[in-house]
Amino acid sequence: MDNEIQQFCDDLLESVRQMNANERASEMMVKETHKVSAMIEVDDDVLDSFRKTGADWQNKINDILKQWLQTHPMEHSVL
Repeated sequence: MDNEIQQFCDDLLESVRQMNANERASEMMVKETHKVSAMIEVDDDVLDSFRKTGADWQNKINDILKQWLQTHPMEHSVL
């Protein structure tokens, strides 16, 4: 399981780098859905990396998580 978590973190950070390099964050916007507030714990460096991407850093996390779920189906995923 640790390898899967590490791979997820690596994929997540690479996705952020690609979004910034290509300046395509707005293109990744999908149909707006109802969002809920959630508290999650992430490493300091992960949070700092996202915050440095700009005011819409939370939307970027959401978009990247959606993208990851589409390529890594989970047993109870609704996507």
